[in-house]
Amino acid sequence: VVDLGNNFESLSEVEKIKKKMDAGNEARKKSQDNSILALGVAAEIARSRDEDRQKFFRPRTAYIIDSLKHPEEVSRLRQIYPLGFYLIGVSSGNERRLKYLKEERRLPEGDARALMMRDENEKVNHGQMVAHTFHLSDFFVYVDDSTEKLKSDIWRIVDILFGHPNRTPMF
Repeated sequence: VVDLGNNFESLSEVEKIKKKMDAGNEARKKSQDNSILALGVAAEIARSRDEDRQKFFRPRTAYIIDSLKHPEEVSRLRQIYPLGFYLIGVSSGNERRLKYLKEERRLPEGDARALMMRDENEKVNHGQMVAHTFHLSDFFVYVDDSTEKLKSDIWRIVDILFGHPNRTPMF
């Protein structure tokens, strides 16, 4: 576990994001394993499943991992869950991403652009490599201005994966 520090909540939004990126990089570097965060996720899923086994009824469950930043994380999860891991790549145009960071996260434009570039492809082996990770996706969803369409597209994918009899893939 990488410590985010005692004053994390008092940091600006930009500094919080940077600190989280730094923490992920540091975990990958210290462990000398670029898939270390995926191993942490798998351990958390196993813990959750152990709790579910104690219940009488256990419905099929999808675990959603919000963000994978390195291709080796994808490789590790495919290794651990060969028949149960699906990567959904969610994308939007750079201008929409920039608008989100500026308006929703309230980041200054220069900081937002710098974070977008860092996130896409940091120039260190243990860094953020979302551009390389994204292309490993099994499904792709494009985000436009319709939140309802995004929800519908993602639920369609989940329904297909869980065997809904009336859902078919789209081009």
